[in-house]
Amino acid sequence: MIFKIKTQIKKIPFLLPFFNYAYISIFKPLGIINLGFYTTIRTLRFSLKKNNIEAWKVSMRVSCHIIEKGLTMPERRLGFGLPRLANIANEVLKNKHNENLSEVKVAVGIIKDYKKVHEKSFYKLPEKISDLLERVEIMYPDLKIIKQLKLTKEQYFSSKNENFLKFSSSRRSIRNFSGKANAEQVQKAVELALKAPSACNRQVVKCHIFNDKEKIQEILSYQNGNRGFGHLIPQLCVLTVDLRLIGENEQNDIYFNAGLFAMNLSYSFHYYEIASCMLNWAAPPKRDKKLRKILNIPKHESITVLIGFGIPSNLIDIARSDKKSSKESIINN
Repeated sequence: MIFKIKTQIKKIPFLLPFFNYAYISIFKPLGIINLGFYTTIRTLRFSLKKNNIEAWKVSMRVSCHIIEKGLTMPERRLGFGLPRLANIANEVLKNKHNENLSEVKVAVGIIKDYKKVHEKSFYKLPEKISDLLERVEIMYPDLKIIKQLKLTKEQYFSSKNENFLKFSSSRRSIRNFSGKANAEQVQKAVELALKAPSACNRQVVKCHIFNDKEKIQEILSYQNGNRGFGHLIPQLCVLTVDLRLIGENEQNDIYFNAGLFAMNLSYSFHYYEIASCMLNWAAPPKRDKKLRKILNIPKHESITVLIGFGIPSNLIDIARSDKKSSKESIINN
């Protein structure tokens, strides 16, 4: 439509400058606003609908992962996450019809592991919690305990020179650190990560690296996913995207491009024997503005994701974070 109008206007030369001004100042911004409005409405429409099996499975996976993380924290606090654990147990008990789902099997295995860990430490759980866990064990006596992983640093990096199948399967989020990676390791990792695909080869992602402990703690105080281990993170990478470099109708693409780079960077870290953990940035505008001020980044850059990294401990506790099957992810059309 705009193209047709512009074609007609070209026949009237003195109108063309006015049309170009109106397009850049009015029509183009309105198109971007329309895309943002469209995305927001769709998010509101569907993200609030939780009464379906897929939402239930995701809720279980999230809850179980929180317990997994607690079991593998470098400074594990016994008796952690009791409200969350009770919720998982109750969901398992009242949804017997979902017993064949992997989410139920994982939940039961984690419940048994939680119970075993506390028994070994002679920690007495509250009676109501103990009763709940006991009921789950009685309902599912044949499901095995799912223990979290414990590897040495050498074991963790043992597949870094193997084929991609073994290499990619060996990389996991690490929350146990012993020190900082040196500048050369970090530079090489970033150089390798830059091989990631980039829309139209724009390469809009910037890596802000922080090594100062106090600064890192200040930054992490605005991020909600580092409780229990954030104070031990020795280095931090904040990925941003330069908004001046994206095209029209591509504001959602900033997270796509940053995601591609972030995954490649985590693989690159793994190759250069640097442990890392993704820390999502999902914050309201007020908190986003505060962090941008603390980071002292240019106004035209948007924060997309944080990555904690460093040299891992000699003995690493790792959350299993079992993945769903490919059958659940592939839709043949």
